[in-house]
Amino acid sequence: IKGQNPDLLLLLGDNVYLGDDGYGAPLKRKMEKLAARYDAQLAEPHFDELVSNTPFLAIWDNHDFGLPGDKFRPGDATVERYGAEVPQAFRDASREIFNSKLKSLKHSVAPPSSTVYCAHLFEDEIKCFLLDVRSFQDDPSKVYPPNRHHPTLLGEEQENWLLRELESSTAGINVICSGIPYRYWKKYPRWFEAFNKVAAKKSK
Repeated sequence: IKGQNPDLLLLLGDNVYLGDDGYGAPLKRKMEKLAARYDAQLAEPHFDELVSNTPFLAIWDNHDFGLPGDKFRPGDATVERYGAEVPQAFRDASREIFNSKLKSLKHSVAPPSSTVYCAHLFEDEIKCFLLDVRSFQDDPSKVYPPNRHHPTLLGEEQENWLLRELESSTAGINVICSGIPYRYWKKYPRWFEAFNKVAAKKSK
């Protein structure tokens, strides 16, 4: 990567892995282990040199948010799998570590924000939308009451933000950066349809 002299590096999540034995631990111990994983990653000489000399944007995914992956089968059924289910203390602790270990680094070009998701205009021509696909993610298989809401991937506020920002973008190239593959978005049909409508307009 360094040999290609990149202008901008995008870190799209799973920057670290907590490990199966950390998911069922008490919050304090879990977060201590998560912080240690970040420290180990940043101590790796090649990675350290790259992020120390290259402008970058970072987003988190399930592992650096502190959630298990799909293949993890915990003995404890109370282990949360979706960000919308986790307590606020869990969310705040994960965010504090993410900010201190990645977003506060010298070459991070993420704007100051109360949210993990953000947009960045690069050289007035390329706009990158980095999405937080974990903090507000509902279980897509769960049936919600008609008077509540449909399962959401991004949360209503982030969905509206992305559609609004994408519609108003004057960049020649708009890059959607997600830790979850686009094909997985189909599990959230209401959002999938709304996004595709706006994206289709921008591509014309």
